[in-house]
Amino acid sequence: IQSYLAPSIKELKGEYTGGEAGLVFHQFATFCDQQLQNPDTLEDFVRLEHLRTRKLKEVADLEEMMKTSDGKTKDQLRTHRTKAKQWFDLDDREYQRLKKSRESFLYQCLENYLLSLTACDTFANDVLRFCALWLDNSDNEQANNAVSGYLREVPTRKFASLMNQLSSRLLDVADTFQPLLSALVLQICIDHPYHGMYHLFVNSRSKKDNDPKAVSRYNAAGKIVDVLKKSKRSGEWLAIHNTSYHYLNFAAEPLEGKVKSGSKLVLKETIYGTRMQSAISNTKIPPPTMTIPLRADCDYSDVPHLVSFQPTFTIASGISAPKIVTAMASNGVRYKQLVRLQTLVFDSFQYKFLLT
Repeated sequence: IQSYLAPSIKELKGEYTGGEAGLVFHQFATFCDQQLQNPDTLEDFVRLEHLRTRKLKEVADLEEMMKTSDGKTKDQLRTHRTKAKQWFDLDDREYQRLKKSRESFLYQCLENYLLSLTACDTFANDVLRFCALWLDNSDNEQANNAVSGYLREVPTRKFASLMNQLSSRLLDVADTFQPLLSALVLQICIDHPYHGMYHLFVNSRSKKDNDPKAVSRYNAAGKIVDVLKKSKRSGEWLAIHNTSYHYLNFAAEPLEGKVKSGSKLVLKETIYGTRMQSAISNTKIPPPTMTIPLRADCDYSDVPHLVSFQPTFTIASGISAPKIVTAMASNGVRYKQLVRLQTLVFDSFQYKFLLT
């Protein structure tokens, strides 16, 4: 780091954008990451951590025994305790040295991955390693402080594909991690509504009173939704929320009588099928199963939108009798969608869409 990596950053002379800068930051981050993942040093650290814990317990046990002893026995225990404390101090110094070294590698790794992602698009996979490290160390205040200085500079399109993993970590708790995560999730939804809002819709509706984490996630998502409703993307949020709500009800709607697999039914003869058809006439959102490339300019105004459903739908095989509807977009393309109730299957939906 001192001989090569730090001097290479100085040679950039403050020019932190472009392929050359991206390469420098990527190599810096990769080196630190390799040190963290090195099996030999990691094994030494874990071994020393266990040894230190054992020595600390030994000292604590001797101190407890001294409280209930007297005379010669207490003197002997004091001697043992002094020696045990000396061995503990030796191990603790080495442990603290290794811990400080690993923490330094972690902070520099997180910072340089973010700088690399900001500088250029060459090292797209850096976002995977960054998120893996950040989420794994979300309770580390110093790691979050390192991230906070650079996270907002990274284009949100680089995080949008990981929206499922990011939104699943939302919690309504007071720490240094959640504000950063919530701000990132919100900005993804604003910049790339069709890649982020569906995940937020699920979290804002998935409330299980017997699961404290689910309730906390629900509350955290609700706070983001409140901000989203007042943003420039309020229209898109309302359209996605309402359309998803009708999809969900249509998936759950029971059918009268015994319906065989392969049967064709009329969409207008179902309550929620009719409402779903009516709802999309007032929206300008693309089919949920449509693959939409992420755009650097965040402009999705010309994306084809839902215009109608075919008059009939089909019952697929399965215990839950899933429904197959065909959505038609404004560009004339048809999208077959398998709709059924199933918890967290497609992009965190409570119902499942399969594009065929």
